[in-house]
Amino acid sequence: MTDQNKPRLLIVALTIQLSYIGMSVMWNLIGVGLIDVGQQPLGASASMTVVAVMLAVAVLIALSANRVRWLYASASGILALGCLSAIYTAFTGAAELWPSNYFRVFGALINVLGLIGFALACRVIFSAPLNK
Repeated sequence: MTDQNKPRLLIVALTIQLSYIGMSVMWNLIGVGLIDVGQQPLGASASMTVVAVMLAVAVLIALSANRVRWLYASASGILALGCLSAIYTAFTGAAELWPSNYFRVFGALINVLGLIGFALACRVIFSAPLNK
């Protein structure tokens, strides 16, 4: 990969990762709102704690992406583990946890987007010089 493509790939990775976080935060906020009015959330769970953690990870990713490679890698890895967990739950969880199968599939697709962002972040991280 040439030096000119690295900043572009980093921008793409960050855009996908932050978009994924935004969608996950909205998914959880809608779910918390639905629970508050006595309805079923969009997915298996909804939590304000997850919202706070996701926003903290977003800040970590945004601030460390071009500065502290190990911190960016760690935050991206934590995000990927959350994606994998949610995808696993989408395929193995009881059907009653979702209002319909459409929400199950859509939730899984959102988390696949997060994994794509992680894969691009790995490409950026492992192609960077070791002194960063």
